[in-house]
Amino acid sequence: MKYQREFDRKLRIGMVGVGSHAYRNLLPALNFLPVSLVAVCDRNEARAAATAIQYGVRNVYDNASAMYAAEKLDAVLIAVGAQLHSALVCEAFAAGLHVWVEKPPASSVEEVDEMIARRASRVCVVGFKKAFMPQIAKAIAFFSDPANGPVSSMSAQYPLTLPTDGPRILRERTPNNWLANGCHPISAMIAVGGP
Repeated sequence: MKYQREFDRKLRIGMVGVGSHAYRNLLPALNFLPVSLVAVCDRNEARAAATAIQYGVRNVYDNASAMYAAEKLDAVLIAVGAQLHSALVCEAFAAGLHVWVEKPPASSVEEVDEMIARRASRVCVVGFKKAFMPQIAKAIAFFSDPANGPVSSMSAQYPLTLPTDGPRILRERTPNNWLANGCHPISAMIAVGGP
């Protein structure tokens, strides 16, 4: 594994959303990526400013549009509530940026379709991390061997209760744990078994 300091070229990135998830999981990972964090954006200006100081970032914003207009970025990391993902991703594409967005990518299929339509030649990656875990890679390799595969059925267990009002949650784009994390077992199953 290489560290950030070992890369000759680094992408200039901004981060939209520096709340608890970004602070615990994303910002520490930047030490291993060929990136230079040059700007942070969060509606909570005090949190953005404190995070910027910790990570040696000079430029702080409370509005993604302002950050995109003022900075010369290659890409943006977006880690906010799912109900905001689609609009922020489309805005980043319009600014000519590549995007990494936390899962789920949007609250509806229509929003995902809109993001795809606006992507153009930009790369967009969604944080479906379970699909890339070493155990999943081993399962994919196992079932890729003709002696073991293909997968004919699959069952998964994930400690998450499905809401009884799922349709309302999706229709009203209500933030909830199910929408934020329910995609993990599905993404892992698709990675192993295919669409």
